Amino acid sequence: MTSVPASADMHLRIGGVSEIFFGTLLMILADKSLIGLDDKISKWMPDLLAADKVTPGMLIKNTAGYKDYVLNKDFIDLVTKEPFRNFSREEIIAYSVSGGELNFTPGTDQKYSHTEFTILGEVIERATGKKMHELYEEYIFLPMNLRNTGYCLNSELPSPVLHAYSSDRGIYEDATFWNPGWTGDSGAFIFKPV
Repeated sequence: MTSVPASADMHLRIGGVSEIFFGTLLMILADKSLIGLDDKISKWMPDLLAADKVTPGMLIKNTAGYKDYVLNKDFIDLVTKEPFRNFSREEIIAYSVSGGELNFTPGTDQKYSHTEFTILGEVIERATGKKMHELYEEYIFLPMNLRNTGYCLNSELPSPVLHAYSSDRGIYEDATFWNPGWTGDSGAFIFKPV
C-alpha cells in the first residue's frame, strides 16, 4: 500500500466556505458601484417571484425568504439519481419558486437558503455583464495571488485530487467527480493547499 505524503499538493472542493468569497466579491462590487446592495433585483430579474421586494443585500444575508431548493425532495432525488448531471441556475431556482410561496416576507426573518446565493450569482452576472469566474479572477484571485484557488460549477478537478466518498446512493462510493453544480453559487470553489 502506498501512502500520499501529507504535504502533497491535492486539490479539493471547499463547499460552503465558498460563501466567504461570495460575500467578499459582493462587497467589492458594491464598493466599486457595480451593484447596489439596496437595489431591487427586479432590475435584473423582473419575472422572479418577489423580485420587486428583494435586494442583493437580503440575498447575501439569507433574509429574502426564498425556499431552499435543497429541501425539495424531487430535486434531491434527481441529484442522487444523476450525480454527474449539469444543472442551470434557472433549473435550480425553479425548484424553489415553483410553489409561488416564500418562507417569509422579504427582510422580516433569516433562514439559510442555497437558492438565495444562486439568485445572487445570476443578479451579479447580469449587473456586471461578466461571468462569476471572471469576477473572482479579477477582484479576488489575481489581487490576492490565489493561484491554487478556482471557481468551478462542473465535475472537473485539476490533478492530483483529494478523493471524497459518499453513501448517499445506498452504497459507499467515490463521489469525487460528482458534479457540484447543484450547489449553485454557494459551493463552487476548488482549492489546493500550499
